[in-house]
Amino acid sequence: MRLKDTGTIRRTHASCGLGLFADTCLRMPHIMLGSLLVYLVLLVPLALSETKPDSMANLETALSATIHPLVPLTALLSFYSVATAFSWTFDRQATDLYGALPVRKRTQFLALLLSSVAAPLFGLLVAWLVSCAILGFGPNVAPMIPWLGVQLLLVVTFSGLSVLCTQAAGRAGTAFLCFMMVGIYAEAMRQLGHALYFLVDPTFGLFLQGVHANATWLSPLARLYQLSLHITGAAGTPAPWMSQLWQALGVYALVSTLCMGVAAWLFGRRDLERAGDGFVYVAAQELVVALFSLAMGAGLACVLFFMVIGPAKWQLSGVPAPLICLVTTAFTALSYATVTAVAKRSVRSVRGHIPVLAVTASIALVASVALGWAGTSNASYIPPASEIKSATMSELSMPITSKSAIKSLRNLHAKLNEARTSSYGATWKAYSSFGIAYQMKDGSSVIRSYSLPCTEDGTILDTDAAIAVRRFKAEGALDANLRQTVSSMLAGKEEVWVSVDCQDSSNGTDTSYRVSSADYSSLQEKLDADINKNGAARITSVPNESALSLSMSYVSPSKGDLTITMVLSEKTTPSTLAWLRERYATTMPALRE
Repeated sequence: MRLKDTGTIRRTHASCGLGLFADTCLRMPHIMLGSLLVYLVLLVPLALSETKPDSMANLETALSATIHPLVPLTALLSFYSVATAFSWTFDRQATDLYGALPVRKRTQFLALLLSSVAAPLFGLLVAWLVSCAILGFGPNVAPMIPWLGVQLLLVVTFSGLSVLCTQAAGRAGTAFLCFMMVGIYAEAMRQLGHALYFLVDPTFGLFLQGVHANATWLSPLARLYQLSLHITGAAGTPAPWMSQLWQALGVYALVSTLCMGVAAWLFGRRDLERAGDGFVYVAAQELVVALFSLAMGAGLACVLFFMVIGPAKWQLSGVPAPLICLVTTAFTALSYATVTAVAKRSVRSVRGHIPVLAVTASIALVASVALGWAGTSNASYIPPASEIKSATMSELSMPITSKSAIKSLRNLHAKLNEARTSSYGATWKAYSSFGIAYQMKDGSSVIRSYSLPCTEDGTILDTDAAIAVRRFKAEGALDANLRQTVSSMLAGKEEVWVSVDCQDSSNGTDTSYRVSSADYSSLQEKLDADINKNGAARITSVPNESALSLSMSYVSPSKGDLTITMVLSEKTTPSTLAWLRERYATTMPALRE
């Protein structure tokens, strides 16, 4: 073939590709109009409010707040646009027409991909230009530029993920299932894993651990949505979260570009005869069914123990690890068999998938065994005393820093573990939460939460765990710890803030009065007398009905984050309260009898 003929063929392919692009765009006016309306509704009111002379609105903050609803909307709009552009690949009759076009598959793919991206971008750009026109295209438009960049990256991110899912699936429904699994599956499995871990080890404290604060990067939709929530919640200082959003969008846009390349490769090898099937590639089908079955198995296990059996059976001692492993593996295998039978419309079809079923069940078994082993080890773990910087208890508003008090706390921790492991099968109707938190010298923390059985009116029952807690509070180690901490803090007069705090329950207001540093010596003397008489546990166990309290904290964060709160009442601190009334009766009205 001559070079001249080759050039003619290339121009012909390019011309057909442009025609296919234009034809596909003409089939998606509803997407263009829908995206235009969405962006106009969000942007135009903000632009109009900014032009008012008496407006106090911050355009940058208002634009940041719109990212929250736009993350899921952009995800759905991008997928719908891609699915519409490639809709003929789901129709066996249409594949004959498009397959006969004198256009290379690579050119076809690029034309369809560009049209699927252009449709939502049309509405975005038109709404953006209209808003800029309202603002006058002046300096006021500056916040609109980074906002537009965020939206462009969102469209690129979700379009790349969507086009990969459409090339693996043979129907729009299964493509959407794949898209949602890519977007949130890893985060959902992480949360289910934490829930199963919590079942084995209730001391883990499901809602106390900081690991739940950030969604995993492996779930783009969940990660971006959570960042948008942080941006909306931090209306005053959204900059740190915005920088994290830009970082995430940059990474996801790069990954989505790679997904587009993989999708182009799959499109060139796509069997058009499988249009209308659930999946075009058998490997993709087996992978999706296996992942879906793993999630169903873990989810059903959580439903069984959290809702059907109920926390009364496991909240105190936890679910035995072998039982968790057995239930999770059985539910996973049952889920795989059920999904396969429904998809194939035949129970006998499960026989041909037994190897994959065995692999899926084995993965569930290994994962549940790992969670069970980790949970069992974690439940019995007590940090070494040499690595503990300080500790706190949920019922005491003071830090535990002395070696003797930390030793006593570790002994209490060991007794709580013994009481927990010896209470399998015991159930009570009500529980009271009791927490221990260790601050380690390396900056990490170890948090444990225990459930103490109680009556329905909140009275703690005389179980082994409750008796151990009461004995710990009665020990002299806590008294010495409080005296030592108070003495250490009051020694640095200019570095400590000491105040009398008053809570007015009638109107919900709080009032604080500072104690002069010149009186710290006298204050320490009175506090020591009350500690010797009533004990540290009573003084620092602030009841809800207490109106007066004495607080001590460091002025500079570099000195530490230790805070002590003590009850001011006739029963617990009579000497301190009498001295404060004598010394500050005129300047602190709350102290008057």
